[in-house]
Parts: sequence; C-alpha cells; structure tokens
Amino acid sequence: MKALRVFLAVAGLVCLSGFLGVVVPPEVMARTATRYGVEAPAAGPLFTYVFRLAAAVVASCGVFYLVLASDPKRHGLLVPVGGAALLFVGAVLGVTGSSAGMVPGVFLLDALSCAGVGLGILVTWAVWGRRA
Repeated sequence: MKALRVFLAVAGLVCLSGFLGVVVPPEVMARTATRYGVEAPAAGPLFTYVFRLAAAVVASCGVFYLVLASDPKRHGLLVPVGGAALLFVGAVLGVTGSSAGMVPGVFLLDALSCAGVGLGILVTWAVWGRRA
C-alpha cells in the first residue's frame, strides 16, 4: 500500500507543479520552448490561452492524484482509472512527439514518466488489491 501511495503522490506533486504554467509570462513560455529546441510559438492570445488551459488542467489532475494518495482504499476504482489515464497520456505524448518530428529529449522524458508512473499505479493497485 505504501508503494501505491508513493506513486500516487509523485503523480500528484509533478502534475501540481503545472500550476507554474498558469502564472508564467508568455515571453518566458516562448523562451523556454526555444531553449529546448522547439520552434518558438507565437506568443499571441490564443497560444497563451491554450498554454494556461493545459497547465490548469494538469495542475487540477495533481489535486486528483493527491486526493487518491490520501486514502487509495477509500477511492476504490478511481485509483486504476488514474493509472490508466497516465498510461494513456504517456502514449499520446510519445506518439505525438515522435510523429511531429520533435527532438526525443523534449518529449520522451514526459512520455516515459507518465507511462512509468501509470504502470506503477496499476501494478501496485493489482498487488494491493489481491491482498485486501
């Protein structure tokens, strides 16, 4: 059960750090993209809106994972749903980054981290579930 809580807490804290994207200035967004070898996006209103929307959704997911970590048994089937969601996001990031021709170092860490933590949640849930 402890390992499951750790995976859920890691997912929660990493996702919660997405809140930084809600407050960072658009110029910093563009500069950061360029630093990672990504073509600098137009720092116009639509880009800023979509970037902040994505950051807010990710941060909100962080709250979800932290709630699950507080008492996985009480939250039942939401735990494996959360693990499967991270596996899905990892797959989408990997396929999208690769098909878009991005430098692997830019997207691969995100993709593998999401998939790895999602798999960790599912495996520890399956092991814990058999004993409960």
